[in-house]
Amino acid sequence: ERLRWETPLGADTVYVRVNIPQYRLVVRDQGEIAMDMRAIVGRNDRQTPIMSDRIVNLKFSPDWTVPGTIYREDILPALRSNPGYAASSGYSVIQGGQRVSASSIDWTNPPRVTIYKNPSSNGPLGGVRFSLTNSIGIFLHDTNRKSLFDRGRRDLSCLLYTSPSPRD
Repeated sequence: ERLRWETPLGADTVYVRVNIPQYRLVVRDQGEIAMDMRAIVGRNDRQTPIMSDRIVNLKFSPDWTVPGTIYREDILPALRSNPGYAASSGYSVIQGGQRVSASSIDWTNPPRVTIYKNPSSNGPLGGVRFSLTNSIGIFLHDTNRKSLFDRGRRDLSCLLYTSPSPRD
């Protein structure tokens, strides 16, 4: 039904469409399907937004700064129960522009920090990230957990960032 509302794209247009309920990503080039693949989308409690945007660049072996929601709802609880979680999971904790030890922070009342992962093809974003123009931090990316594509239901996105093992 939503497709009927959209402005028709010209035959010379190249575009990527993520069909959220079908967990599929399709690339069309001049009206023909150039690529069709399985996709992983946001969990039911943190759904992928329905939006239209432009891809502005791509980055191989991307770094990752943990967004606020994932920090508050996933990373912070893990740090509160085990400050060693940051180091064991490959996260850097940045405070005041300096890298600090997670064990030096009182996670029950944390200061303003940035949680960061260095560039890597084995990081949570996998080997490539496609940057978009939106202001809400949504982008397309690979995953380091390829086995998740074998699942029937693939509304798993936040699991990609916080699960302790990339083998799941």
